[in-house]
This record gives sequence, C-alpha cells and structure tokens, in this order.
Amino acid sequence: MNDNIFFLFMQVIEAARTGRLMPHRNGRYWYTVEYGQKVCIDIHEGVQYSVPEHDGVPTTDMGVVSSLTRFLMNQESNVQVTEWAYWDVYAEIKKAYKEGRLLHTNGGTWTYLHDDGKTVIRGELGAKAEKVRFTVYGALASWQYLQNNGTCRAVLSEGTQKFMNF
Repeated sequence: MNDNIFFLFMQVIEAARTGRLMPHRNGRYWYTVEYGQKVCIDIHEGVQYSVPEHDGVPTTDMGVVSSLTRFLMNQESNVQVTEWAYWDVYAEIKKAYKEGRLLHTNGGTWTYLHDDGKTVIRGELGAKAEKVRFTVYGALASWQYLQNNGTCRAVLSEGTQKFMNF
C-alpha cells in the first residue's frame, strides 16, 4: 500500500470518528464531508473528488473506525534501508532526544521520530562503525509501529547522557 492510499484510509477513519462519514459507501468509494464539501474518496484509484449531488446525513461510525484500523494493521508496509555516516546519525539522534522524539533505545538500536513527527526511523549503531544501517519506515509502517508500541518517549540515564555528550 502506498502512502497516498494510506492517507486516504486515514481520512475516512477520521471522518467516521468525527461524524463526517456519509452513507452509501462500499469499500472502494467512501463519501465524507471535508471542509464543508461532500467528497468521494476512491480508494482503488487513490483520488478524491467533489460530489455536491450526494445525499445523506453525515454520521459517526465507530464500526468503520474499528474495521479499517484492523485492516490497516494487517497490511504489508514499506520500509527503506539506507546507510548514513556515523557522525551524521549521532547528531540526528542527539537532536531527536533533545526535542523529545526518541522513542526507544537499548544502546545499539535507536528508534525515533523524524522532524515531521510521523515518520519512524530505526538505526543500528556500533561504537567503531563508520556507517550506520538505518531503516526509514513509510507512512503505514510508521503508523503501525506507533499503534503497536505507543508514543512513549525514551528516557536516558544521566550517565548515558554524559557518555553520549548530550
């Protein structure tokens, strides 16, 4: 599933949660109210378009929220593996910690949120490594990670902070 399709599903979930989901949906076509306008979201084509003639009363539907959330949790997600120079990564992790975006660490693996606050990045550090292997999660994979692991931030001991020069 690409990021665009994922974002459209999230738009439908939010509409169902906030009382903006219209009747006559069928799994491919979802009708919502966005910024006061009636919109059709076509999940298969990955597009949305205005449908002013659509009739019905917007409503909340927690069944849709639940079923689409379960559906998304079981979808295959994309990740991108890359390598960065060790010191570039160190500076990024230090910045993420100071900004409260560090999610988890065990000393060798660091998981944090990118600047956008949504994209999860996971790095494997080694003390003598010149390069660090990093995995950048796509939108769906990041969302799945946060759903499964929560959004608690990592807390480093004072000794670790001194050792890492934080």
